Amino acid sequence: MIPNAEVFTMAMTVNTAYEKRRSEHIVGIGYRDDIETAKHVILDAVKKVEGVLHDPAPDALAVELADFSVQILVRYWVSPPEHRNMLHVRDQVISAIKRRLFTVRFFRLIVE
Repeated sequence: MIPNAEVFTMAMTVNTAYEKRRSEHIVGIGYRDDIETAKHVILDAVKKVEGVLHDPAPDALAVELADFSVQILVRYWVSPPEHRNMLHVRDQVISAIKRRLFTVRFFRLIVE
């Protein structure tokens, strides 16, 4: 146990912090849409976002047949793991996916 006074007054080292952080989103596409094409389009969009690492590479996996869409899990890594940078990259990734999917006529897009 660490006394509260020490927590608030002393510098501490967090040993569980990592250089890279993974973020993920669920993207829904229509049942009539081609899953492989959608995954390719999504990955192409994600890889072009500044701040997304190429190693480890982003991936996209079909993970669920939901009520109204096929769910694709999109995962990518970001470094450094500062919270404000993560939010900025996350915003850019979601925007890039939306732009790219609508460009190739995927009419149903659900991002969670």
